[in-house]
Amino acid sequence: MMRQIKTTKGTWKIYGVYFTPSDSFYDIVKKAIESGNLRQSYLQQVTGHCAPIQIDCASKEIHFLSF
Repeated sequence: MMRQIKTTKGTWKIYGVYFTPSDSFYDIVKKAIESGNLRQSYLQQVTGHCAPIQIDCASKEIHFLSF
């Protein structure tokens, strides 16, 4: 499943999680993208996602993987 987040830094594709624009998850990820804070450890901390997260800034994609 793929969702999109529109930010001041372009539209990012988010894979592996379901969310809507009204979810706090959307706001958390959007703020991380806009602040440039895209470390896996940070995203895991603020989203509660324990499995690996792949971040590809060049293609503007974030993959929330499963174990």
